[in-house]
Amino acid sequence: PVTRLTEAARTVARGSGGALLPITSDDELGQMSAAFNRMTNALQTQRDLRRRLIDDLSHELNTPLSVIRLEANGLLDGLQEPAPAADRIIREVTMLHNLVRDLNWLAETDSGELRLQRKPCSVSRLIAAEVERWQPQAQAGEVALAFRPSAALPALDLDPMRMGQALGNVVRNALQHTEAGGSIAVAAAPEPGRRVAITVSDDGAGIDAADLPHLLDRLYRADASRTRRTGAGLGLAIAHAIVTAHGGAIRVTSAGRGRGTTVRFVLPSGGGADSVTRP
Repeated sequence: PVTRLTEAARTVARGSGGALLPITSDDELGQMSAAFNRMTNALQTQRDLRRRLIDDLSHELNTPLSVIRLEANGLLDGLQEPAPAADRIIREVTMLHNLVRDLNWLAETDSGELRLQRKPCSVSRLIAAEVERWQPQAQAGEVALAFRPSAALPALDLDPMRMGQALGNVVRNALQHTEAGGSIAVAAAPEPGRRVAITVSDDGAGIDAADLPHLLDRLYRADASRTRRTGAGLGLAIAHAIVTAHGGAIRVTSAGRGRGTTVRFVLPSGGGADSVTRP
């Protein structure tokens, strides 16, 4: 047993993975072999995540880079006004910066708190702005994207850039899984205890029940064999981290494949009333 353990440790040290050790006893050698097997499995999982991360990053960064390129081409062709185009480019660059920072946080930190710059925020205006941001992609995919606000929403004490990133990640995932002719509804409504619930519901591909408990895990993809269009698993993990940092909770539900998906997060509120602006 000691010889087998030594050879297996050398294999792992060379980065070649390693077969699991047989456990033939409950003594100290058996316990050591079991601990080694757990370590081997954990190391293999981390190797798999690192390999996937290289591919996943290209997907997560593609959308803001595409928006920047389209806006720049529009400026060159004289199809865009300089001021609004520059504003959208700056917004996408800021989102890129935050995404890269969050990716580093997700990759290197097992636990920790996101730094939030909170201020009173109109939740209806925040959602309307994010829905407007994704309208061009929705129209290009022939998907109806609509915002359905409640009649009276309390103000939220939150980081608007971070929460916009969380909501954008959820809307983007919905767009990626909704075919032409489908629809996505973003809704907001007050909850008991001065809380606000924001939901993003689509009638797209849906999710298997077995995958639902893992969707908020880092780098989890419901089907690793599917193309980049299905998402990398970073978006929901980042949204989960942001919502949790605000003291809220996020939940994903689906009736199954082909029956749509709903992402719902509930946030604590603070401050006065928030006037609703219908887009």
